[in-house]
Amino acid sequence: MDRTRRSRRAIAGFLEEIPVLLVVVISFLLLFSAISVALSALSSRESSTTFATQASSLVEGLLGYRNLTYQGTYGVFEASRVMNLTESNISWEFHPSYGFQVNITDVSDYPLHYDRVVGNGPVPTVTSSLHQGIYVAQEPVSIRVSDVEVHNAIVEVTIWE
Repeated sequence: MDRTRRSRRAIAGFLEEIPVLLVVVISFLLLFSAISVALSALSSRESSTTFATQASSLVEGLLGYRNLTYQGTYGVFEASRVMNLTESNISWEFHPSYGFQVNITDVSDYPLHYDRVVGNGPVPTVTSSLHQGIYVAQEPVSIRVSDVEVHNAIVEVTIWE
């Protein structure tokens, strides 16, 4: 017995390896959970960026929409076509898979304004229940009433999912 006290050699047993094994396992679990959260956030950011791009794409499509523009002129709308714009026209032409609202606002000084709001439902007020959120894109346009009367306007597209 006296010999074991003076010895400088130690023998590691199974109970001494358990804390080291726990530290290694917990470290790997934390690493993998951090990687999982980072990948999830990256995926969410990419899908929201794609969704925001769809709003801009719909605005760009409307600026060149043949049933809305004056003689195919990009960004110049015909007044009578603005007033005849419907939700079914937009749905048939652009096939949106999300909720949308197109708001054409005449901002000119003329007494008669050519405003139009078309959509496939009201814009949601509670964004927490939406999967992708709400995105708005807008562009300035002109509304041609006659050869001498052209109104300034803004086309604004709101999309949600």
